[in-house]
Amino acid sequence: MASTLRALRWLGKWSLRDPREAHWHLGPLCVDTPLQGRGVGSRLVGEWCKLLDAHRAAGYLETDKEHNADFYKEFGFETIAEAKILGTPNWFMWRGAK
Repeated sequence: MASTLRALRWLGKWSLRDPREAHWHLGPLCVDTPLQGRGVGSRLVGEWCKLLDAHRAAGYLETDKEHNADFYKEFGFETIAEAKILGTPNWFMWRGAK
């Protein structure tokens, strides 16, 4: 129960930072540990970016892992803000419409 409440508090803090501009929101997203490094995440995010581009939509996401922020940068996302949420660093990322 405590972990569920913590997750809800975390998502609530994230939602306060949602951009006002129209956008498609990704996440939270994760790839199961045994499947990491096999291109699953790249394929998912790549397909999502194709949809964004086809609809000329902006994309937005949050992550609490620095290596994920670096991963999303490969798809054209930029960090627009950083903040500690419940004591953990978070990155808020935006990919403009193309």
